[in-house]
Amino acid sequence: MTTAGTPQPERASDRRYSRAPIVEAILDVRIAATAEFTLQRLSLANAGLGTEYPRRVATHRQRIQGSFSSDTPDVTAEQSTIGFVFVSQDGLQQYRVTAEGLTFNRLAPYVGWHAFRNEAKRAWDQFRSALGTSLVVSRVGLRYINKVEIPTQTGEVKLDEYFSTVPTVSPTLPQPIHGFFMRIELPLPDVDGTLAVVVAGAPSERPEHVGVLLDIDMFKLISSPIDEEELWSTIELLRKAKNSAFEACITDRTRELID
Repeated sequence: MTTAGTPQPERASDRRYSRAPIVEAILDVRIAATAEFTLQRLSLANAGLGTEYPRRVATHRQRIQGSFSSDTPDVTAEQSTIGFVFVSQDGLQQYRVTAEGLTFNRLAPYVGWHAFRNEAKRAWDQFRSALGTSLVVSRVGLRYINKVEIPTQTGEVKLDEYFSTVPTVSPTLPQPIHGFFMRIELPLPDVDGTLAVVVAGAPSERPEHVGVLLDIDMFKLISSPIDEEELWSTIELLRKAKNSAFEACITDRTRELID
């Protein structure tokens, strides 16, 4: 039983860090395409946000076809426009629209979940309005790329002192590790989705530091129609799962660096 005044353990999904290591946050909503999704309509996906996202860049898909079976290969390449990327004035935010859906990106400095979600929702609302049709969501994803800078003044860095999810190398192999990349996929039962975690080495811009990328990607496949409220409720669940996954992948040594 809990008594008044007793400190409560902080839930992983509620923890905040003053030096959060997020370098990019991405929200992705995939949809089932229909014949109504034209480039003309996609080009209007920032009609209400044009002053905030003034730069429009066409995005392309390249198709290569032909034969390499003879001494004189017959190969042709075709490039087609499939959508647009709208970039904010400061270049820190952008959203990509195609017949497959919308992807919203925010670069560091991260502005917090509520501001990120609300801006992504504004872009989504513009996307829905431009297409002028009922969208059928087929997949929802939330991805956070973190970069943790680990000091090396004390000599060799032991990854397992900073991360609880790291690649393990046999002690009989040459040491230390000069580079690494690890990817794992796990189920998310509470969300009925999938969690993908990547831990990889990265260059550091700080002297006497090494960089480690912690890339947390969660997604859920949608098998039946959902409304707007269900869509954003699902995104909230993915966000909580992301926070829990982040906490599960780091140790107190990392928390000391970013707190």
